[in-house]
Amino acid sequence: MRNTSFNTLDSYREQSGSSFGGTALVNLRGIGEDKTAVLINGRRVPGTGCGYIFSDVSYNTMDMERLSTFVDARRQLSDDHEIYFESRISKVESSGRFAPAIGGFGVAADAPINPVGEEFLLYHRFVAHGPRNDTSDAVEIDAVLGFNGAFSGTDIEYDLSFRKYKYDANSRGENYVLKSNIEALVKSGAYNYIDPLSQEPGHLAAIAQSNATVSRDLANDTSSFLFALNGGTGIELGFGAADILWSAGIEYSEEEYQDIYDAFRAAQNVLGSAGNSASGDRKRKALFGELLVPVLDGWDINMAVRYDDYNDFGSEVSPSISTSFVATEWLKLRASYGQGFKAPNLTNLYAKPQQSFEGVVDTTRCRAQGIADKDCPSGQQETYNAGNKDLKAETSESYNVGIILEPVDNFLITADYYSVELENVVTQLEFRDVFELEQQNNLPAGVVVNRGPTVDGVPGSITRCIAKSYPDCGLINPSANLATRKVEGLDFKVQYLLETSIGDFRPDLQWSHIKTYEEEIAGVLFEQPGKQGYPANRANFNFLYEAGNFKVNYAYQWIDETESDTGGKFEAWDIHSINMIYTAIDGLDLTFGVRNLTDEDPSIDTVGGWQAEQASVSRALYSLDGRVYTLGIKYSF
Repeated sequence: MRNTSFNTLDSYREQSGSSFGGTALVNLRGIGEDKTAVLINGRRVPGTGCGYIFSDVSYNTMDMERLSTFVDARRQLSDDHEIYFESRISKVESSGRFAPAIGGFGVAADAPINPVGEEFLLYHRFVAHGPRNDTSDAVEIDAVLGFNGAFSGTDIEYDLSFRKYKYDANSRGENYVLKSNIEALVKSGAYNYIDPLSQEPGHLAAIAQSNATVSRDLANDTSSFLFALNGGTGIELGFGAADILWSAGIEYSEEEYQDIYDAFRAAQNVLGSAGNSASGDRKRKALFGELLVPVLDGWDINMAVRYDDYNDFGSEVSPSISTSFVATEWLKLRASYGQGFKAPNLTNLYAKPQQSFEGVVDTTRCRAQGIADKDCPSGQQETYNAGNKDLKAETSESYNVGIILEPVDNFLITADYYSVELENVVTQLEFRDVFELEQQNNLPAGVVVNRGPTVDGVPGSITRCIAKSYPDCGLINPSANLATRKVEGLDFKVQYLLETSIGDFRPDLQWSHIKTYEEEIAGVLFEQPGKQGYPANRANFNFLYEAGNFKVNYAYQWIDETESDTGGKFEAWDIHSINMIYTAIDGLDLTFGVRNLTDEDPSIDTVGGWQAEQASVSRALYSLDGRVYTLGIKYSF
């Protein structure tokens, strides 16, 4: 085990890849809540601390294996009626490794190993228990059985379907620590926290007795029914217009959710992980209708309305209108406007508090000490996220205007400008926003930064849940209706098909520009485009060549540079990939590909480097896998 030193909790600065929890960090009740000392050779040394290099042990990403199947079966019952069945099954197995468990527990005054002669709280890294190994198996099944067709003697068509969706996930974690057992083992002298790597038989037995395996079962079960009709009205407006068409239907669904943690964690008796079981259910009814009105030859107006009624969120009406106009053979215009409604999902509503240790940059403390944001260190802090039963539904208003050009055959250009405004956005604050709002004394209800006492105008560090317990410790960041959001942007696309005697060539370029991304949280406006995690521009280019049974596609992906919170930047990033498909016989495709052909690394903050928060941005935007080879077989019958 390798350690790194720092000062007391009041002023410690973590290094990249390390956390402040080391071999044995003492929080003494007699010398103040945030006063600490490290044990060196069994003696208390005030004013020092000890860090642990977790980056030597932890995985950057999870290992993952995925198996999926898809079935689409249809059979004609008669000339006018059909039965169909669609099924998608996906199984994902993943595994990850994290640094050995860390946590605080009490050491009795009469414990054989007690260098201070009084009861105290010990913050300890359980290196001898080994790294925490987590595995997860998830199975997702989505099946639809339906009938469609037309009523005899009419032009009215119907679609009747039943859908069943099930998601089951089971996770297992090894090498966690039972708090009650370790306290008893320290009190008896069996567990030697001074030398956790001791090979004494009694100490090894204590490790086994305090080792815990944790589990979690997550399930979602949804059943739904849909009945829809569509047809013509027999009404024409004239001027070359076609028949006015209509569609209407009803929908009903029931959803059940449960998230069951093992009894150890439910009792808050595990060091290195925390969580509580939760469950919930919901019923929803909906009515919808739509009219397609051909005003003139080449000019259509589409009007739609939807009514949703939730047993836990009341009801809402969501209208929309869109239009398209064919000005010439090579020019088409389109526009749309709509209002939306989205009830919070059951996880956001009912999930119980879950402990985590996240990498954050505490700009509140740094600025109070005159430390610039770019020099403010990133460190692991104890955080809690949770659901919120008081959530409100999100509402939205959007519009879109676009143009479609086809100046020559097989050459298509599209451009769309969109604007979306959302109210009561259900989200969790990014940590940087938590500290910005904290400094303005404007934290939203439910978001709490628990700190030690302020000394000489400098707020205390975020408290660990050692002497105190949730919700009086750590950084609490639950889901809530925290923001209004406005997003405006432009999507541009160019496609071309060149048919030749040696095959077809299909270049395709897509570019997306975010002009505005504004979030208003507690009256504070955040402008996001170009900032950390929010690139203003992205582009994708594909070039497909197809000849007979052979296809090859070259793909290029580009992400614009962004500013980092440390004063540096994440430089523009791009990768090249290639994929080949050979159809050996009808329905059988053999595929081979290379993703990230040139083995590009992710973009990394030029100033902050691979610190915890900056690393999470890199993981979210860029591939960490390097060059990846793919091989696949697909058979359709």
